[in-house]
Amino acid sequence: PVHNHHHHVRKMSHPDEYDDNDDDDLPPEPSAQQKAMEEASTAERLRARELERQEADLTADQLRAVLKQERRRTAKLAADLAALKITAVQLQAQAEVHEERSVNSLMRRLDQVQQEKGRIIVELEREEEMMTNTLQKQLHELQREKSVLQQQIDREKRSNSSLSTHLSSLQESNNLDGVLEEDEEYLAEEEGMPL
Repeated sequence: PVHNHHHHVRKMSHPDEYDDNDDDDLPPEPSAQQKAMEEASTAERLRARELERQEADLTADQLRAVLKQERRRTAKLAADLAALKITAVQLQAQAEVHEERSVNSLMRRLDQVQQEKGRIIVELEREEEMMTNTLQKQLHELQREKSVLQQQIDREKRSNSSLSTHLSSLQESNNLDGVLEEDEEYLAEEEGMPL
């Protein structure tokens, strides 16, 4: 009953079942693995049909020889399949190990980045604090210098005001002396005139 195996092949949908105007309903493109499986299945169906055609005229002994040959072929295929399964398991294990190593490496790198980020933040905060302290000291120094200068300006203003007052007094005094001198001269002239 080799010829019955073709019923297990996946039946592809007919293209007419899909609307040409709706691209979303189109079936996905088969993968390379699916294509290889379908090609192998098609080749096996053709081989089975050819064997059936040849077996129609064979004797019982010849059929037993063909059966023996097919059993050897089946055994070889089973061994190949087992080897492929072992290889697949090994590849899967290697992929998992590689993935775990990659994840661990990324986690270590992420941890290093986080530590570096923390270090930079601490350094920036320290530098910011130092700059703030320096600026505060400079500001206090400028305020002190401003206060000293303001006091000097106030003293200069008071001194200038005193000088101005003193000068005004001197000017008034000089003016008064001039008036007295003129009066005295006038009186002297009056006294010297004949009656």
